[in-house]
This record gives sequence, structure tokens and C-alpha cells, in this order.
Amino acid sequence: MNPEITVLMPVYNSEKYLKESIESILNQTFKDFEFLILNDGSTDQSVNIIESYSDSRIRLIHNEQNLGLISTLNRGIDLSQGKYIARMDSDDISFPERLEKQFKLMEEKKDIGICGTLFQVFGKHNYIPNHPENTELIKAYLIFGCYIGHPTIMIRKSILEQHDLKYDDNFKHAEDYELWTRVIKYSKFTNIQEILLHYRSHDSQICQKFTQIQSQNLRKIHFNYLKNLGFEPSENEIGIHNAVIEQRYKDDISFKEKARILYNKIIDANKKTGFFDEKALDFTIKSLFYNPYNYN
Repeated sequence: MNPEITVLMPVYNSEKYLKESIESILNQTFKDFEFLILNDGSTDQSVNIIESYSDSRIRLIHNEQNLGLISTLNRGIDLSQGKYIARMDSDDISFPERLEKQFKLMEEKKDIGICGTLFQVFGKHNYIPNHPENTELIKAYLIFGCYIGHPTIMIRKSILEQHDLKYDDNFKHAEDYELWTRVIKYSKFTNIQEILLHYRSHDSQICQKFTQIQSQNLRKIHFNYLKNLGFEPSENEIGIHNAVIEQRYKDDISFKEKARILYNKIIDANKKTGFFDEKALDFTIKSLFYNPYNYN
């Protein structure tokens, strides 16, 4: 019989932290999973580390050549045998109860398609991101950024299959965020309000190395997501929105007025389409624009 969960972990030259990541999955309290590890052409000791484990749940697949993260993730989706797919990065650490708690929630709440958790960033930076639990808030928060931690998610595979959804190679270094903006049209999201993963922050991470590409793709994601309202923001408006997200406006009264006009347009457009819950949208804009340092 197929396992309940596929834990999907791409690996590329991850020898430094790989052992901790692997063992955090093998030591899960939930046991019915396959550990699908895709080696994307590693040239260090990563493969030797993986092969040193004799656990039958490990399923090691080698890409014939280096495909990159997005193609590797999509290949993993195709190869996965589980009812659910749990993402894992090769430098992070999952808490022992992570899979058990996510599985229980998704079995109880069949309308949830993606379940994330809270997580603690450690290493170069140390903080705990504040990610909402409620699906309507998550949906509205996606206007401003990715409020689902990619390495924490468990996704119902049937959602991807029914709607032919995969990661898009046109959105490198923001591929998870872009995918969530499409999945949210078909399914509810939640974040378990408990820290169940340690997210390692270090200089060699993709988000540290490709900031400019990521920034360009974030602009495209914001534009495409707002089009769900029948509202197509101008380049200038997207620039204003990004400045709000990055909190680059400080006390510029002129800028704040331009941003206020933009968000009123979004609110008015939503009244026509109903894409966002009105209360959730209002709360999101007030929290992340008017009072960005004191939201919950």
C-alpha cells in the first residue's frame, strides 16, 4: 500500500547540514511515510551521507543532470506516492511531532489543501515569523508576501492533480509563493500555531544569492495576484506596493497618500469580485500598511 505521506527533499551539495535534516525526518513520531530524496547532481559527500542510512523509507532518486530546484520539485511531485506531500529542505530541522500534527489536522479538515506551521529562523538571523492561522487572512496576506513557510508545508496531492498545479519555472527563487497564489483559488490554507521546524539561515541560501531575480519575480506575482480582482495595477502602483512591503516609505506623507489611494482601489475592486473576505482584506491592509510594526 502507498504511504500516507511523501516527504519530499531535494538535495544539492548539502553535506554540511544534511545529516541533521535527514535524522529529523527519520525520528518523526508519525511513521507511515516515504522519504523521497532527489539528488540534483551533487558533487560533494551528500550522496554518501544519504546512502549511509539503511532505513527502508528512504527512496533516493538521482537526476541525470543538475535540473535546478523547480524542476526537481516538480519531478518529486510526479514520483510521490503519498496522499500528502510534506516539503523538507536539506538544511532545516523538523520537530519530531511535525508530521503527526499536520497529518491529524488534514485528516480532520478535508477542506484544507495546504497546512503550514510556525517556524523559528536560526543561524545568521534569529526570529519567529508571525504567520496567520485563518485561511481568509492567509489569502489576503498573500497580497503582501508569502505567509506560508515553504519547508513547513504539507499539501494534499489531489489538489495539485485535479487542477494541474506545479511550480512555475518562470518564478525562480519565489516559486513557492507564486504556487500558493494559484492553489488558494481552489483550497483552504492554514498555519498550525506551533513551532514545528527550525529554519536555518545562512549566506549560501538561494534567497541570499539571488535577491535581484527574486525581487523582479515578486513584482510579477503581486501583479498577477491582484488581477484576480479584475484590477491591473500600473508599474508605478506595483512600485508603491513593493515600497510598502519593504517599509521604505517611513514618514513620507506624499507617498502614504499614494499608497492609500492604491489600497482603496484594491478594496473597491474586491467589492465587485468578492475574491477576498472583506473583513480579512481590511484587517490586512490596516495591519501591514497603516500599522506594520504592531499586527497579529
